[in-house]
Order: sequence, then structure tokens, then C-alpha cells
Amino acid sequence: MSYGNEVVAKTAYRNVAGADKDPVATYVFATRPVTAPDGAAVRSVTLPHDADLHVFTLATG
Repeated sequence: MSYGNEVVAKTAYRNVAGADKDPVATYVFATRPVTAPDGAAVRSVTLPHDADLHVFTLATG
């Protein structure tokens, strides 16, 4: 997988608004944590302008 992504879940369908199911394989991906260098802090995250991209969780800490 690209960028260290790992498939953590797969379903045989996806839910569709106004319908029951869309019979297409659907995946949930996760990546390894990324650590900012010592003395640096994450101030923002820029995501691509892609209407098909869904980010469910972003953690900082």
C-alpha cells in the first residue's frame, strides 16, 4: 500500500444514502503514526481536495 497504509477492515458493500447497500468492496486504511521532530509541533494538516476522500479520525498528542 502507498504511504505505509495498511488495510484494517474490508466489507463487501458500502452504505448509500437513500438506499440499502452498494455492492462494492470497501476498505478502511490506517497508517503508522508520524512523529514531529524534537522541538517542532504540528500546526496544521492539509488534505487533498478530493470529494471521494473521507477522513474519520486524525489524532494529535
